Amino acid sequence: MLAGFATIAPLHDEVTSGTSRASHLIVEVPIEKIKNIDGAGSIHRETKHFTNTTTMHGPKRIFNGKGLAQWFWLVIVSTSLALLILQIVLLLKMYFSKPTLSQVSFIVSEGGMDFPAVTICNFNPVKKSYVKQLNASGDLSGETLEYLLQTNMNAMFLFSNVDRQEVREAHANAEIYQHNHRDFSILNFLNSSGYECDEMFKICYFRGRMFNCCDYMTPRILSLGKCFELDLQTNTPEWMRKQTAPGVEAGLQIILDAHLEEEIRGDMENETNAIFSTYYENGFRSQQA
Repeated sequence: MLAGFATIAPLHDEVTSGTSRASHLIVEVPIEKIKNIDGAGSIHRETKHFTNTTTMHGPKRIFNGKGLAQWFWLVIVSTSLALLILQIVLLLKMYFSKPTLSQVSFIVSEGGMDFPAVTICNFNPVKKSYVKQLNASGDLSGETLEYLLQTNMNAMFLFSNVDRQEVREAHANAEIYQHNHRDFSILNFLNSSGYECDEMFKICYFRGRMFNCCDYMTPRILSLGKCFELDLQTNTPEWMRKQTAPGVEAGLQIILDAHLEEEIRGDMENETNAIFSTYYENGFRSQQA
């Protein structure tokens, strides 16, 4: 009996040892496998999924690429991202700076808007024929005439754009001319040497209806010589005082004659050069008030 028990004991130990090793294998093998399996929140897995499904150019080639191709796409995508961030920063900076926006609205009454006064001047303030008649004695030089034409200009503009010594000499010659011609005056000269209304204004229309401009014109002596002011708000019929629709046809239309044959260009003896007009620019100047 003792021998029998001795034989059974090692067998029991062997069975117990085998069972322990089997349990050890059963426990250890799944743990090692689990360690090698990516979890549901794996960064690598999510990045791979994003690069395979995104419609953006570049991320997939960066993730799956190798060598120079991978670096190339990395530089391109990084540069694009940097520019995007820069643009966002600039937009936010502009937004938080609170720029001022001005908006102007014009409200026109149903009856129309009052038409402004219009002043029209000829770039050639004096007629060549009048200068020839005035200079019958031959003592009106071109320099003196030029000085007389500029006497009504802005003094600041005049002295900042001419030679002061020449102005002094021209002033002295003008005083000599005035001393020899006692009846001469600058205002009378500009008024008489300029064009008459019917010489300049040929046809006038307002709101598509023709009218006689000179019935409503007022002569003015300005820096450009003799000009004419048309004020449709004074002594005019009611239909001429307001513009009721936009467009050229609904406003003021004037056909003028510049009389270029009377233009002074300095091409004759004792004749001044053109003051306000040139070979490239002549005609009229208009101003609204």
